[in-house]
Amino acid sequence: MDNSSQVESPAAYALCYKCHNRAVVLSATSFRGHDQHVRDLQASCSLCHDPHGISSAQGNSTNNASLMNFDRRFVTPSSSGILRFEDPGVGAVRCYLTCHGRNHNPLNY
Repeated sequence: MDNSSQVESPAAYALCYKCHNRAVVLSATSFRGHDQHVRDLQASCSLCHDPHGISSAQGNSTNNASLMNFDRRFVTPSSSGILRFEDPGVGAVRCYLTCHGRNHNPLNY
């Protein structure tokens, strides 16, 4: 198995769960599609998040917030050439990318 997919379990996500509450990760708290990505699509955390963080030069509230740093082996730019995660701060997020066979140009969650 490559690291593009991972069946969620407390053992498989042990590093993530050292800092993050499992109930929150498996809910729609961060965005309404998060639980679907983790459970149904079996998207590993590292597909979207960088556990080492994002520098202030790389990320801000609308560009790569929430440690978003897509694994470019599996996540590619959208049909318009944009690869970005936006958090406008209104309880929803926007993704510009192509992943799991879907073009997000953008996709609002």
